[in-house]
Amino acid sequence: MAASSSFPRTQTLQGGHSRHPHASFLTQEIELQFEPSTIIRNTERGRRCDAGMIRGSIGGHKLKGIALLWWRWLLAVSVGVMVFGIGMVLLPGLTRQFFGLLAFSSSEGLSTFSRPAVTYITLAHGIIGAVMFGWGTAMLLIVLGPLRRASFHAWLALAIPVAAWFIVDTTLSLWLGFWHNTILNTVFLVLFAIPLAATYRLCRTAPLNSRQT
Repeated sequence: MAASSSFPRTQTLQGGHSRHPHASFLTQEIELQFEPSTIIRNTERGRRCDAGMIRGSIGGHKLKGIALLWWRWLLAVSVGVMVFGIGMVLLPGLTRQFFGLLAFSSSEGLSTFSRPAVTYITLAHGIIGAVMFGWGTAMLLIVLGPLRRASFHAWLALAIPVAAWFIVDTTLSLWLGFWHNTILNTVFLVLFAIPLAATYRLCRTAPLNSRQT
């Protein structure tokens, strides 16, 4: 006796072709999926899903109230770093007078060196100014972007480089005996430290989707 099968039998059609009992159901399902109205609904659903993922990735928690004041403070300081840096590039004479006064208590302190030395000092000031301008630009983009949404990673991207710069620069200045430079460093540090300390708790406890930016 032939063993019976639990699988549905195929039906033989005219011309020798066979059809599975479920074929009509599958055909209807495929046709339904490719109907214009179904495609439109699926597309709209996908767009909403993508938009939700984008909103979640960039965060939606913006600084408000007193925190907005500290954010504007950081914005102003970042622009100040850029202005200070580009000033060192475009105003070499004034820059030499400023640092001569800072290091030697005389605005002409650096101008007494030989001409090649003064030229090299001008080059060094210009390079330092260019680096400061670039650093300020990076900070400005961080402040305008993810920090505006209370991103803790953005907060760290500001705080850690400032702390690293202060430690290295101040240590070198003290080691070489130019303690006057530490005063300028301290002013810069305080300008950043106050708003960063004020926004630490808010950024640290911000929603996860905001902190991931």
